[in-house]
Amino acid sequence: MSIEEAIATALWYNGLLGIVESWADLKPNKYKQITEPYFDMDIEPEFKAQLQIVWMILVMLYGDYGTSPRYGWIEDINGFRAFIERLKEYDLGDQE
Repeated sequence: MSIEEAIATALWYNGLLGIVESWADLKPNKYKQITEPYFDMDIEPEFKAQLQIVWMILVMLYGDYGTSPRYGWIEDINGFRAFIERLKEYDLGDQE
């Protein structure tokens, strides 16, 4: 199993895959960076933590934390979006 398939499966199982897939639509700021998605959503804390962990992995792969004590940012936007596209390949279907 690839890292993409493992992440996609875990996110799908917890109903979070669509949220991460939507990150591909995040727009870069004036510095050509994508900053953290909006994590102040009304979901269970353990699910929010899972999204934050995925974001941290993506920052380590495609961005930088600099001196930021928070969430970092994405600099390699093409790589970031390609990773999310690969997650979509493992979408296991709608959950009801």
